[in-house]
Amino acid sequence: MKAAQAILFGTLALTGAAGQSPVGKVIELLSGLEAQIQKEGEASAKLNSEKEEWCKDVATNLGFEIQTGSSEVDKLKAVIGKEAATISALTSKVEELGAAIAKDEKDLAAIP
Repeated sequence: MKAAQAILFGTLALTGAAGQSPVGKVIELLSGLEAQIQKEGEASAKLNSEKEEWCKDVATNLGFEIQTGSSEVDKLKAVIGKEAATISALTSKVEELGAAIAKDEKDLAAIP
């Protein structure tokens, strides 16, 4: 381990004399990565905010649609009940008229 450290420091010293040091290059790369990660984080936060807003809007709209649909269901149930009563009344009326016609036909047939 000590030999590897000595080689590393020796390489760093030689490279530093020739130009930018490896440590400087690493720091430069890390700074660039940090800036990129911050930029991506800001973009991700913006997308997340837009998604939350969209979800809130959709949830609100669906709530209104459910409320409207429930109201319409209640109205249609009332109409169905009313029409069922009308059908029942008209069925009774048809039966009465059928009986009256049958009686009239029987009376008509009885006439010589």
